[in-house]
Amino acid sequence: MKKILLYTMAGLLGTGAFMACSDEDKGFAPTPIDPTTFTAEARTGGVKLSWKTPEGANYKYVKVTYTLRDTVLHELPPEGKACMRMASVYSDTILIDDLYKRYGVIDFELRPMTAKGYEGESHIVKGQSNPVPPIVKVVGDPIKLALTVGQLKADNPDSSEGSFANLIDGKTDTFWHMDWHSPTPFPHYIVVDLIDETKAAQFSYVCRNHSNKDNPKTINVYGSEAFDGTTFDPQHYNAEKLNTMNNLADGQAAKVDSPALVGTRTFRYLWLEVTASTTGNSYVALAELVVSRIKTATFNPETGETINN
Repeated sequence: MKKILLYTMAGLLGTGAFMACSDEDKGFAPTPIDPTTFTAEARTGGVKLSWKTPEGANYKYVKVTYTLRDTVLHELPPEGKACMRMASVYSDTILIDDLYKRYGVIDFELRPMTAKGYEGESHIVKGQSNPVPPIVKVVGDPIKLALTVGQLKADNPDSSEGSFANLIDGKTDTFWHMDWHSPTPFPHYIVVDLIDETKAAQFSYVCRNHSNKDNPKTINVYGSEAFDGTTFDPQHYNAEKLNTMNNLADGQAAKVDSPALVGTRTFRYLWLEVTASTTGNSYVALAELVVSRIKTATFNPETGETINN
């Protein structure tokens, strides 16, 4: 009985000694990082944290912990949301994203950590995100505009085949043509007066139903608040670029639909800047053009407010 008891005690002591050794065997303490090198730079929807990696750093990671609190929209738990991010020893920056300015000033706790989990001295860096910009969303169906000839302008319509009436007559066997008698280099423009200002629009067109297709190949789309009817230069009016449509259809009577064209500000004039044709000629021809206004709503993620435009 004594021998069995002695063996049992020895086994327990050995196990305990091994466990204690396992808990403490984390290697050397990680190289400290000079706290004066920590910086926090506000970004849109985030904060960029930076530091100077010490010479001969023996740590594996820089551990970043922080707690997010939302006192505006209360989308986070009342006690806040605890978060953690890790940066490699080979990096001296980390971008903490998915933030909002409404979270306020955040305490980021940074500390070096070895591969075995030995954590070094921690330091607090304060930072706050720049606001996340409002998001414009399309709502409802497009509203087709009843275009008139007076709402359409072009920099080089053909003298005999440049009637805009053919472009809005609802027929695909008639067509409008840019000047092919005395062509000039691209870019060329079709400008549509929407009459009322909007934040979003859409257009579609049908190419000429003829073997001489001369379809647009590339179109830059702009929106501007002003246009004098004669100066065909979107930059002159501080126009906003809404989209670039590349490698457009080259088939006879091909139909092309633009995506929703949403601006960051309102515009009255829609610019179709044609920069290339599918045939390589310096002009294009179209059978039909349809333009629609789109209703939008603007959501502010910092306040939770939605405004219908």
